[in-house]
Amino acid sequence: MGAKPARHAGGLDMASPPTSMADELYRAAVKGDVSVLSEEETAKHGEAYYKDPISPTKNNIVHIAARHGQSLVHTGGSGSIT
Repeated sequence: MGAKPARHAGGLDMASPPTSMADELYRAAVKGDVSVLSEEETAKHGEAYYKDPISPTKNNIVHIAARHGQSLVHTGGSGSIT
C-alpha cells in the first residue's frame, strides 16, 4: 500500500494537477506560493478573485494560508514568502 495523497477538508488531492482556479489558489495558499499574487496575475483576474471564498468552508486564500502556517507576503520577484 502506498501513501495516501494529502487532502484538505474538501477532499482536494494535493498531488494531482489543479482542475479549477479555486484549486490552483488553494494549493498556492497551502504552499505559501505568492506567484499567484503577481501584478500580472492580479491584473488578469481582478482583486475580487483573491478575496472571494474558495473552500467548502467559505475561506479565502488568506484564511487558508494562515491555517497552514503560511503568510502571503510578497517579498519581490522570487515568488517566496516571509
